[in-house]
Amino acid sequence: MIVKLIYKLIALLTVLAILFSFAQILFIRRDFSVGNTEDTNSNERTLKTSSILGQDLCDKTINLPRFPAANADKNHQIFFVESNVLPRPRGRTICALESAIRIGKMPVKVFFRSSVLTINHPALCSLVKEFYPHKLSFYTTGIEELFTGTPLQGITPRLEWNHPLILQQMSDLMRAVIIYKYGGFYLDQDVLTLKDLRGVRNSIVMDNVTSVPSDTCQPMSEERTHLLNQGTMHFNKENPFMLEYLRILNATYRHGMRWIDPGPVNMHLAAQKFLGRKNALSTPISSNT
Repeated sequence: MIVKLIYKLIALLTVLAILFSFAQILFIRRDFSVGNTEDTNSNERTLKTSSILGQDLCDKTINLPRFPAANADKNHQIFFVESNVLPRPRGRTICALESAIRIGKMPVKVFFRSSVLTINHPALCSLVKEFYPHKLSFYTTGIEELFTGTPLQGITPRLEWNHPLILQQMSDLMRAVIIYKYGGFYLDQDVLTLKDLRGVRNSIVMDNVTSVPSDTCQPMSEERTHLLNQGTMHFNKENPFMLEYLRILNATYRHGMRWIDPGPVNMHLAAQKFLGRKNALSTPISSNT
């Protein structure tokens, strides 16, 4: 009888040992899979903290902070700008944010004129859960506050707030100041990132657009020309070329400007003046700033 009890006890202990080992293997595999959801350089603790913070923000309206004066990501960051007072990004913007985070390989920062952000879009919630706040962050700014300390300081009384193109014009002004003050990439909200951007510096794209007549009352001609387009650009903080562009914006901004004037036209004029030649298209715009 005693021998049988001993055999039963040994069998029970053997089963418990097998179950414990199996559970341990599952736990290790689970930890391994969590640890590899980010790049090998990512810290697992940071990832878990980000997920917890993101979960807390989803389906809520939050007050947005100001952009920090001490910016550790200077020149190595991607900016998006919402010039409207909407408290949420649009659907296409969320796609642009995700591609910039995953493929651009730099922190993504979104400026809003709204003081609050509503995180109720399923795709935005998903991004916030995965990347906030270490790879995706949101900020609010006032126009006069943002323009302070730049050539655009004091321009706000000249802005025509009822003009049908005021949002496009405001976006042109805001992006220029943000890149000048903080350094990094600016991307339009409909730009999808298709490659790692970390090796690109002091660069701007060029568009083939309809030529622009000097008289703003006349329609554009059918002739095509090349203009620099600040819809996708990178410049280091306080780059002298961006300073020249801001000076031209301040000197030329007037009521009733067309959508193309503050951006491509003045960017092209700034390049011509900065490079000291009429044809500025063949010379790289670079700086050691």
